[in-house]
Amino acid sequence: MRLPDKSAPWRLGWRILWRLRRPAEGSVLGLARLFVEGVQRARPLRRTWVWVGSSLAPCLDHSMQRHLPPGQRERSDFPRFGLTQFARRFPREPSRFDLDVVGEVDEDLHLRDALAGLPRAELAADFHCVTTWTRRGLRWGGVRFVDFYEQVLLPQARPHDGATLVGLRGQDGARTGLPLKDLLAPEVLLADTLDGEPLSVAHGAPARLVAPAHYAYKSVKHLSRIEFMAGGADYAASGFRFMDHPRARVEFEERGRGLPGWLLRLLYRPLIRGTVGRFARGLEDCERLG
Repeated sequence: MRLPDKSAPWRLGWRILWRLRRPAEGSVLGLARLFVEGVQRARPLRRTWVWVGSSLAPCLDHSMQRHLPPGQRERSDFPRFGLTQFARRFPREPSRFDLDVVGEVDEDLHLRDALAGLPRAELAADFHCVTTWTRRGLRWGGVRFVDFYEQVLLPQARPHDGATLVGLRGQDGARTGLPLKDLLAPEVLLADTLDGEPLSVAHGAPARLVAPAHYAYKSVKHLSRIEFMAGGADYAASGFRFMDHPRARVEFEERGRGLPGWLLRLLYRPLIRGTVGRFARGLEDCERLG
């Protein structure tokens, strides 16, 4: 038996009723998932314009959405944050953005001042930490990854056709990865400024990735190396495997792999306060020792 063909506003309700008449599938968790999916699909992304060089280019606006994504809570500050093993790790070279490009390419590259001469862009975006906190309305400046790819990586490194996965590594040793198609989204930035000022060490100097549609552990700080990999390959992530989703899209609450997002919320949220304190103390010690 097929569901009645109802209009969009009623479709979610009909799906819930259909589950209720089928006890094997009408669990509380199943109904909760249906509700979350419905809310997510009903919240469209807005479009805005960002400056690229001297002209305007369209881009998805990830800043100040009417509702926070599922499970997120807003905070007014923007703390230094990450896996606790990185609390006392800092970039060797915080002032100049050098970048190695390796892997499934015709030519390995070592780029000095990797963003020099490329068209600049600005992006307003909310920043979503996987541990459930969000800082809204940050303004990043840098070079869009798609422009960097088309103007530097394609002509100079020449990635192979099957290299559809990109491994990302920071100077502090942080590691993750994203599909190339996600990195080529128009709002993904190689950022070297925040709110009009050069990036501080606390937030990724000399440059970092900013991928607003993904949880912040994909936005690697102190970016130093990108590796093109075959689509079926895997990358070594910084944390345990369950903590690193291949895409980590905020819209679908892809916080990790193997466990539902709502469960990871409960595991992560109690860790926020202690992690903020540990990273703050690490930065204070670094600054005191020079």
